[in-house]
Amino acid sequence: MMKYPCRKTVRFTQQTQSDLDRFCHHHRINESEYIRNSLQKCLHADMRNNQKNHPKKVVRL
Repeated sequence: MMKYPCRKTVRFTQQTQSDLDRFCHHHRINESEYIRNSLQKCLHADMRNNQKNHPKKVVRL
């Protein structure tokens, strides 16, 4: 098995896993691609929201 430096492991409950299986099968999409895209969108949204709530302080010299 090949190891990827950017690979992460996500654990789901059995119910979540079966729901994910059903959803991906119904929509004919790849599970790993769906999870990767979902996490990426959530992370970007969280980062944008964090920047709005905590703007950078301007340091003047």
